[in-house]
Amino acid sequence: MPIDRNAVAAEIAVTIADYRQGEIAPPNREHVLRWIDQFDAATRDGILVETQNLLARSYIPKPFVEKFINMLANTEKLVGPDPRVFWSGVGFLNMQRRSQSQRDMLALLSAVLTTRYGLGCEREKSLNGSYVYIDDAIFSGNQVRGDVQQWIEQTDARNCHIHVIVIGWHKRGQWYANKQLRAICSPRSIRMTWWKLGEIEDWKKPETNASVAVLWPTHAPNDQYIQNWFRLSPRDLEFFTPRPALQPPLQNSNFTSEAGRVLLEQAFMQRGAFIASLPRNHDPHMHPLGYQSLNGPGFGTLFATYRNCPNNCPLVLWWGDPDAGRPLNQWYPLLPRRTRAQNWAADFDEVDF
Repeated sequence: MPIDRNAVAAEIAVTIADYRQGEIAPPNREHVLRWIDQFDAATRDGILVETQNLLARSYIPKPFVEKFINMLANTEKLVGPDPRVFWSGVGFLNMQRRSQSQRDMLALLSAVLTTRYGLGCEREKSLNGSYVYIDDAIFSGNQVRGDVQQWIEQTDARNCHIHVIVIGWHKRGQWYANKQLRAICSPRSIRMTWWKLGEIEDWKKPETNASVAVLWPTHAPNDQYIQNWFRLSPRDLEFFTPRPALQPPLQNSNFTSEAGRVLLEQAFMQRGAFIASLPRNHDPHMHPLGYQSLNGPGFGTLFATYRNCPNNCPLVLWWGDPDAGRPLNQWYPLLPRRTRAQNWAADFDEVDF
């Protein structure tokens, strides 16, 4: 059944209305329509419907983050019966020198603590043995694993308690980071507690098929750009494990339907392979469905916030710049991404979210 394309595009624009507010032009219906017109005409309606459905679930606006921070400041399981005593004694880890996400989260938390208790988040040395590491999200787990490991080794930390706090984590990524850090922390008597508001299922295996919330294609489209991608990245083909299609009445509740899910996965993978073919120097971490160090079609998350779109998302969402030269002007992004010094080739597994 045909959809009102203008209406759905307008809904998407409303959903992402505060994306990079003050940095880029506010997204509107025309912006969304310009993005969708890059896909094959027969797929555009379905892509719009699925994209709106997914962004309504996974896009995090600023008021949501502010509410999360306000709730966090008084969460008794974290801070105990006297929040002021807890916050006045913890050390705040500010590890991400090249990324802004942690600094921004600390700034939001500092504003709340200043208003309520006259405290800030500048102190890195703990007075009570507890440390707070806060960020937007955990994707592959490499960011938090690397940050915390580096801090432990540089400070020779021992006999302390590290609280890792995020809005959401990808289940496999958190499992990996926890496993790696536990081996480092245990001999030093360092306790780690992980806090999250939501969990994103990203284990790509048959038993998670009906709940996985990242893109996982059932097959690779028969397309020249897909074939070229596999030629340049043969190990991506080797490690591409197709998703078993769900048979009625089974359906993944994150999508409007199995057919819609397949359409979106195929379209994002096909156009993502086109984008991956554009840079002159092939980047082995750049996959159609998003950056990651592992081989395969890509990370495939749809989780993004008002601040920025992670490069772990499908390339079709964030890659490109219409005001730049080739090859960046060959794709118009829905969520144009802020990069580190605009060095696209330097984007690796999980950066600058």
